Amino acid sequence: MTPLQALPTMLGGAGTDRDVAVDAQGNPDNTGRASDGGAVVSGNGSYVFYYTQASSNLAPTAIANPADDDVYLVRQNLISGLSQVASIAADGKTPVPVFDPGPSPPQIPLFLATDSDGSAVAYALPATKDTSAGAEYVHDFTTGTTWQIASGATDDTLYGVSGNGTIVTYGGTGTGGVGHIYRQVQGGSPQQIDSCASTSPSGCGTQASMSSDGNLIAYEGPGANGDAGIYLYDATDGYNANLFPANTANGDQLTYPLISADGSHILASYASATNPDAEGLVIKQVSGDKSTTVTASDIRVPYLAYEIQPMSISTNGSAFAYWADDPDQENGWFALYHAGKSQIAPQLTSSYPETADITGDGSSLVYTATMVGVSPLNYPGVYEWQLP
Repeated sequence: MTPLQALPTMLGGAGTDRDVAVDAQGNPDNTGRASDGGAVVSGNGSYVFYYTQASSNLAPTAIANPADDDVYLVRQNLISGLSQVASIAADGKTPVPVFDPGPSPPQIPLFLATDSDGSAVAYALPATKDTSAGAEYVHDFTTGTTWQIASGATDDTLYGVSGNGTIVTYGGTGTGGVGHIYRQVQGGSPQQIDSCASTSPSGCGTQASMSSDGNLIAYEGPGANGDAGIYLYDATDGYNANLFPANTANGDQLTYPLISADGSHILASYASATNPDAEGLVIKQVSGDKSTTVTASDIRVPYLAYEIQPMSISTNGSAFAYWADDPDQENGWFALYHAGKSQIAPQLTSSYPETADITGDGSSLVYTATMVGVSPLNYPGVYEWQLP
């Protein structure tokens, strides 16, 4: 297999692009697993986290075993290239296999989250090998400690970990299979954030995002008439309300909320009930009273084809990554909105985009994608695209 930058069939914006999931000789993952389950990058751009097998040429020494197909989480230093095992047992020392999420359609990683400097990471262990996700943990590389999230329920979805690694937000299943959003401080009990009263498993929101200090959580939930709305929870004063009540009352759809690390901006997918020209990605500043209205002027990226989804947002909300469907590019593509314009990420034609995560300053995008087709046409990897 060949690193991404050596391939001739590239499309996209200016800048440099490289496969960062490579060994010392520049060879990509020989097990083809580095793109599975996605990847996340620390806000400062120093570390990237991704999955690989113990039998991979990318496996750190602590887990390397040609006969072992277990999947582990790896933290790689993007400056030095050095990597280490990031999936650690409750003792804070022992490497353990993680839940293997496998390849996925374009989405934010469901079982993986990191903080602003890569010193803490949240991940899921398998309930049993090759089955559902089990207990979830946060490992702190600075203190060498690991703590368990919630009570070990299966298939909780990780949405964020605070900058100091002591607060997480996640989606979990409550009574009757109804999903809810939770916030948990290390050493404390999980706190349900949403107030959704639906008894339907699909009746409450399933997306959330948290600021770096762990105090603000933007989440999706049913608004007026059951239409999708975006709520904001503030742990400092208990504020918890629909951020755009006038829009949901009008029948507008607001989904996939992302809050910037500094808590200043909310990014979301928006579809007007009355104006087809006001559909796309909306970015709104969180005002003093927190509640405001979305208008057409807030749309930064209009719907370009059939579907568009925000993936990641910069620290101050000035830049963001998104995925868009496009009939001219099979399976769609990733793009980066930065300095008032969008650029398509360099990627293989006919590739299958999976996840995309932006650095805090918005200058780099780390994404995963696989080439459609069988070996040797399959080029899995973790790619770092840097703007010029």
